[in-house]
Amino acid sequence: MSSGRVPTSTHRLLVGLSRLVPGAEDLARAHGLIPDPVDWSELVRRAALEGVSPLLYRNLKAFGASVPAEVLASLRTTYYANEVRNFRLFRRLAPLIGAADAAGLRAVVTKGARLALTVYPDIGLRPFTDIDLAVHPKDWPGLEKVLAGLGYVSDSRARLDPANRALDWTFTPYFRLGELLVELHFAYLGLHVPFRSEEDFWASVGRVRIDGADALIMSPEYELCYLCLHAQQHSYARLIWLTDIAELGSRADIDPDKAARIARREGIGAVVRHGFELVNALWPGTIPKQVVSKFRMGPLESVLQSAFWPPDRVCRRAGRVLMPYYTPTFFSLLSRRKPLLAARTMLRILFPPMDWIADSYNVVPGSPKAWFQYVRRLGAPITRLLEKNADKA
Repeated sequence: MSSGRVPTSTHRLLVGLSRLVPGAEDLARAHGLIPDPVDWSELVRRAALEGVSPLLYRNLKAFGASVPAEVLASLRTTYYANEVRNFRLFRRLAPLIGAADAAGLRAVVTKGARLALTVYPDIGLRPFTDIDLAVHPKDWPGLEKVLAGLGYVSDSRARLDPANRALDWTFTPYFRLGELLVELHFAYLGLHVPFRSEEDFWASVGRVRIDGADALIMSPEYELCYLCLHAQQHSYARLIWLTDIAELGSRADIDPDKAARIARREGIGAVVRHGFELVNALWPGTIPKQVVSKFRMGPLESVLQSAFWPPDRVCRRAGRVLMPYYTPTFFSLLSRRKPLLAARTMLRILFPPMDWIADSYNVVPGSPKAWFQYVRRLGAPITRLLEKNADKA
């Protein structure tokens, strides 16, 4: 749980300038705030934690001498370092993408790296730690050989078979080549339930060039749904994830009806809608009301979404409690209304395979510490809600 309250002027500057093109109201507010006492060191620190330093630099440059020179210099250094790093990572990634494409292997670039190439006009504006690839489980054996042939080394001890669809969500191995870290995903939206849209998902993929190689990317509608899910899986802990939703969700090439159909099939209407509502709470009018209304959220879902991720807390960027990563799956199960599926899924979530526990928590399989993690997972939702209530008091 993060702690501390960001000073109002600092917080408003951070949020208002964390967009590609800040709205007229945000810019007017920023011009009014800068003469006020601004904790510049706190602003720079928070921007780094929230993943928006390059965007803050891009927008603060317009304020000229109103911003301390050392602040702009610090942000400029961060921006250029990120730009150089991203270029370097894409160059290292290109041989893997090219080899996978030549072999007909389905591996989709998603999240930060994909957005840096397709949504942000400059790859230096979107920091990312690793490269996320959504992989078709049937193509995993071939891709594993490609990775080994290129010199990638596995960072994972778990050896689960992604072709076993009951366990595909548990297997997200990391592979490293120097500073490049690649994370593979076999559940395309990160849910712990069967994916209903697989045929449509693969039929709708697009392509983008990465240093001369042809890379697969999700359609913007699937990417948008995934961004909403991913941000909620991590309890909206970083502002950049909400910026991503705002930037992609407001693009003219998004088909909101298609995105709504995906959300209905996968039972994630409440998750996507809550993401849109949070974006509009931060940056009013970003996602049109007629688009938001396409995503269904029942009364119980509305109450639970606000209880788990209260809009005021998310928007204040302080005093947040991280709910378990699997919480959005609970909303998908609510929407699907299949008791046996719900029971089976919750058992898999709370009692995953022992080697997954060992790999995720860095413990010895079958050890007391490994078994303790099962107990800890059982109590995680209650513990975190109690933490939230204690923080309120």
